[in-house]
Amino acid sequence: MLPAWILFATAAWAQTPGTDFADASNLDPAAGWAFAASWAPASGTDGFGMTDLRLSKTWTWLGSQGDHPVSVTPGLGVHFPEGLPALELPDVLYDVYLDVAWRVVDRAEGGISLGVTPGLYGDLQRVSSDSFQVTGWVLGDYQLSPHWTLVGGVAVVRQLRSHWLPVGGLIWAPTEDWQLDFTIPRPRVARRVHQTEVIDVWAYLAGQFGGGSWAVDDGTGGNGLLVYSDLRLVAGLNLWQTSGREFSCEAGYVFSRDLSFDDVSIASPPGTWVLQGVFVF
Repeated sequence: MLPAWILFATAAWAQTPGTDFADASNLDPAAGWAFAASWAPASGTDGFGMTDLRLSKTWTWLGSQGDHPVSVTPGLGVHFPEGLPALELPDVLYDVYLDVAWRVVDRAEGGISLGVTPGLYGDLQRVSSDSFQVTGWVLGDYQLSPHWTLVGGVAVVRQLRSHWLPVGGLIWAPTEDWQLDFTIPRPRVARRVHQTEVIDVWAYLAGQFGGGSWAVDDGTGGNGLLVYSDLRLVAGLNLWQTSGREFSCEAGYVFSRDLSFDDVSIASPPGTWVLQGVFVF
């Protein structure tokens, strides 16, 4: 499970370190738990909705030179589809995954990060080749000037038939209080609205690419692949504390939705609204 914001958050890791898994003193004390929730209700008789819950724990190993971070994140996701009763969708879908990310090149002017996320995705009534899915990404960033950063790379995602998604663009920070991400798949305009010695608060408007794929019972004793994809436009607020705690809340509109089974489109649900939140502690 690889939410698109992770691709670009990783590009900001310029000051995180190392790879010694045997030395517990290299464990980043700020690494911790994250809980995420999302609710997009079904709208109308032909509507489709989804409630998503995710819990994960991240450890980051630090090197002696303060560069080349490696983070390991096991996680569990639970999804509750609603609507479209004629399709007899599963009541619950699961994600059980391990995300590993590494800052391979880490220099003052930029670097290269990569990650891989193997996992099991489905209703877990039975495990098949469709249940085991691997996603990944490679992302490079280079600081063109104090205000402009170029990012680019590619991701392997679950909710596209081709699985390949180009990522990248330009990030412009004209002042310390503004950041504009002209990037795919997550364009964003962010403005700092409050700052103290211990708290930093940003408001933003962003585009997102959502969805996933799960192996589910096909009714004949085997599994088929259920794939859902959408686009989202959200307004959000992010609060970050120097202690490492972080909270984000978002509200927005979901559109360009598609639901398919074994590469055959079975529904194009109408748009709906969404509420999302992330708590890191």
